[in-house]
Amino acid sequence: GVWTVNQERAIRRLVELGVDVLTSDRPDVAKRVLARAP
Repeated sequence: GVWTVNQERAIRRLVELGVDVLTSDRPDVAKRVLARAP
């Protein structure tokens, strides 16, 4: 898991790397990135 990732670019990269859990102060950004993830 990863803690407190708020930047869209960083969230996208972590999803690409296969991270299962992350924490963010920006759930709107995380949700947007995850919606576009394959």
